[in-house]
Amino acid sequence: MQATRRAFGFTLIMLCVPAVSGYADEALEQIDNFHRVSPNLSTAGQLEAPDIELLASQGYQVIVDLRELSENDPEPQRVEQAGMTYLNVPVSSKNPDQAMLTDFLQAMKESEGRKVLVHCRLNRRASAMTYLYQVVAQGENPDLAIQHVLAIGEPNETWQAFIDASLSNNID
Repeated sequence: MQATRRAFGFTLIMLCVPAVSGYADEALEQIDNFHRVSPNLSTAGQLEAPDIELLASQGYQVIVDLRELSENDPEPQRVEQAGMTYLNVPVSSKNPDQAMLTDFLQAMKESEGRKVLVHCRLNRRASAMTYLYQVVAQGENPDLAIQHVLAIGEPNETWQAFIDASLSNNID
């Protein structure tokens, strides 16, 4: 009888696990332009205060913000109050350059082994920079990794030129 109860309890738990993980993805979909790249890496657009709490509750440990911050932006403090690490790596939406990519790759290297969300205002910069991280730093197949960028939208002319130049400068 005891063994039957344990087996039933184990089966019930195993049936609930997919529902709980599905719920987590569903809950994260409320975040503007949220896109899961891998189990430990996601991108998104602008975060609101409830998004930060939600990300913390879902096990995110690092928020990489590509926006240029204003002095009174509450995001850094909110992220840290939620128990996560906040990294600001300003990336120009109109004029990205290799120094910005280098800074971003360094921030991602410092965040390895942790669950990371990269965001900007619309998830255009975040998805493109994350693509470059995947290909340049992690050696992922560019044709597969680009699908995460295209899920958000086609890069504009400026960003496509930046991606192309970054790939030619950083891949042997």
